[in-house]
Amino acid sequence: MSDGPGARSCALLGLVVAVVVAAVAASCAGGGRGDAASTSASNGAPAVTGTVVVFAASSLTDVFTQIADEVERAHPGVDVQVNAGSSSALAQQIVDGAPAAVFASADRAAMDRIGSRGVAPSAFATNELAIAVPTGNPAGVTDLAAFGDPARRTGLCASTAPCGRYARQSLERAGITPVPVTEEPDVRSLLAKVASGDLDAGIVYVTDVRAASTTVDAVPVDGDDQVRAQYLIAPTRPPDGGRPTAAAIVFVDWVLGPGRPTLRAAGFGVP
Repeated sequence: MSDGPGARSCALLGLVVAVVVAAVAASCAGGGRGDAASTSASNGAPAVTGTVVVFAASSLTDVFTQIADEVERAHPGVDVQVNAGSSSALAQQIVDGAPAAVFASADRAAMDRIGSRGVAPSAFATNELAIAVPTGNPAGVTDLAAFGDPARRTGLCASTAPCGRYARQSLERAGITPVPVTEEPDVRSLLAKVASGDLDAGIVYVTDVRAASTTVDAVPVDGDDQVRAQYLIAPTRPPDGGRPTAAAIVFVDWVLGPGRPTLRAAGFGVP
C-alpha cells in the first residue's frame, strides 16, 4: 500500500472517534451504555470497552498474545481474544459470517478474500522463511535440496495456506520439486511435527523457529531462494454491516504503533 502506518493510524483515529461519539450519543439518549464505548467516570472522556475477537495468522500466535496483553493493560475495559489459524481458513470463516473484529493475514490474497468486511487493510510486518529441523539436525539437512529427496521425511504447509505458497515459491526458485510426506493446514502444525521428530525438516517462518528454539533448530534458506512474507491487518465490519467497533480499531492502532517494538523483538520486519 502507498499509505504508511502513520497515515493509516490517522485514518483509523478518525474512524474510532466517529464510533465512540456515536456510541456515547446513543448512551446518553437511551440512558445506558453504548456497545462500543462508555464514559469514564473519572474525567468524562470516552473510555473504549468491549471484547475484540482477533483472527490472526498462525505465525502471529505468540506475538499477538503479547500485544493483546499490552492492549488490555493500556485499556482495562478491552478484552482481546486471539483466534489463530491458517490465514486462508480464517478468511473463509469471516466470509461465512464469523464474528471476527480484526483480521491479520500472512498474505494479501487472504485479506482480499474477505472483501468489504475488511476496512482499509494495512501492511504491518514482514517475515522470511527458514528450514526447521529437530534439535541437533539428526538427518543432516543443509539446504532446500532435502525437500526433493524422497529418502528424507519433509513437510510443507498446504498450498492453500500462505506458508505453503511461500515455501513452494522458494522451492521453485531453487529448481526443486518437493516430495513432502505431509502437508499441514498451518505453520504451527508443521512446526509441531518437526519438533516431535516425525519430520526431518519443514519450511516455516524465521519467527516460528525463533519462538520454538528449545525444540527445533534452523537451517537458513539461501538468499536467492528466499521469499518475504507480508502481513496485513484490518478492523472488520460486523457480519450484518456497519462500522468496526472502537475496541477493534484500538487493537489495530496498537499493532501499527506501540506494538511495533514487540513485533520487532519477536523477529518480524516492521515497515
